[in-house]
Amino acid sequence: MLKLEQWLRSVVQLARTVFDIRVLALLLPTMLYIGYSDAAVAQTLVFSMAIMIAIAAISHWVLKIYFPYIDRMQYAQRAMETPLGASIVFLSLSLVLCVLLYTTMVWIRS
Repeated sequence: MLKLEQWLRSVVQLARTVFDIRVLALLLPTMLYIGYSDAAVAQTLVFSMAIMIAIAAISHWVLKIYFPYIDRMQYAQRAMETPLGASIVFLSLSLVLCVLLYTTMVWIRS
């Protein structure tokens, strides 16, 4: 039960950082303007963002299924001990996000 409570607290903390008021202050007017000017484009953007989030979640689950013995948190903490490790983690996350954005944009164009 304690583990579930810790997990729920981490989810709430993540939601607070992701849905920060500054993010909503920038995202909400933008989506309202796009939705007002062209509803089809707004629906496509929202749908593509949902697909990107789903692909990222599925990739995490697949990683857990294929490699259940790997503790990614341990590797992330060890990588943060040195500047080189932190830069490699940052570069790898940036590459993954770029690939997700690129494939989504190619998918939207076609």
